[in-house]
Amino acid sequence: MKKKQFLIIFLFFSSFFFAQKTTKTSPLPNRDVILEGEVIPATFPEGNEAFSQLVYSGFITENIDCNQSGMQRTRIEFIIERNGALMDVKATGSNQKLNKEAIRVVRSIQQRWNPATLDGANVRSHFTQYFTIVCE
Repeated sequence: MKKKQFLIIFLFFSSFFFAQKTTKTSPLPNRDVILEGEVIPATFPEGNEAFSQLVYSGFITENIDCNQSGMQRTRIEFIIERNGALMDVKATGSNQKLNKEAIRVVRSIQQRWNPATLDGANVRSHFTQYFTIVCE
């Protein structure tokens, strides 16, 4: 009798443990496929040097914390959409006020970029640039 009870209990619990569904995951697409066409990177209409000059000229020095003397550096990155608009502007660096000011300046630039193209079609692209200021 005890063997039958044990067997019934064992079968009952084993059905819970082995009745889990397994999910199949599809493999990630090959990232090299994206790079197989003629890729032309995104550019600022007057050139990337003009973009840098616009950013540097837009900085308001009172908004930047220059308590630490020396070079302060921030990395600005954003997405250039198919229509040339900027999205998802981020800045990273040790000086948080410089990061906030860099984001403000980049967002204030009204001019649209020439988007990246892949085989003649506009595509989204990622852009990164470093900016350095000297605090005295």
